[in-house]
Amino acid sequence: MTLWVRTPREEITLPIRTIDLLFEETGLSIEEIAERSKLECERIEAIAVGRWTPSPDERQRLAAAFGATIEDIS
Repeated sequence: MTLWVRTPREEITLPIRTIDLLFEETGLSIEEIAERSKLECERIEAIAVGRWTPSPDERQRLAAAFGATIEDIS
């Protein structure tokens, strides 16, 4: 996924790493992330498909489970 930001002079492309991309990159399953993060599989799936926005605590848990930074969790 790419976020386009238009400035008065130019367009800038900023990469956004979403949960589904982190699953692809790491090869981890929802069950593995659930175990590592202590979150329910249903919640992780809802976050991955965009039905739920993770709380700050959930973002931190997911980042730790993926070995990513909290900024990578969206």
